[in-house]
Amino acid sequence: MNEGLGDWMTVGRLAKVAGVGVETIRYYQGRGLLPIPKNAGSFRRYPASMIQRIGFIKRAQSLGFSLDEVKSLLDLEDGRNRRAIQTVTRRRLDQIDEKVGDLQRAYSTRWRTRFHADGGQCSSVMADTVPR
Repeated sequence: MNEGLGDWMTVGRLAKVAGVGVETIRYYQGRGLLPIPKNAGSFRRYPASMIQRIGFIKRAQSLGFSLDEVKSLLDLEDGRNRRAIQTVTRRRLDQIDEKVGDLQRAYSTRWRTRFHADGGQCSSVMADTVPR
């Protein structure tokens, strides 16, 4: 993207627009997730494209990716390390498949509520604890 002068912002403005704190941006820079721009006078100028990059990082985290995995995914966008990207995504998809299986087994497990005539107490007891 060819960014004009109006597409650049300070770290404070970037943080506000991206919905994160300045400390988060600095942390991401330290982890290699965001580039550290060169100084433009007495402050650094960040391209507007960093808003989308921060959004991607936050979304990937919400999907369960670690920051190390996110860094590998960002390397793909930057044109680096495609084999590592395949490994990370394959591993994450395997974990998701395992989680889906766990959730399906939990969903199919039958719970029943039994009313005890003695004292009118109600308790939940798991019936059929073994998946069919």
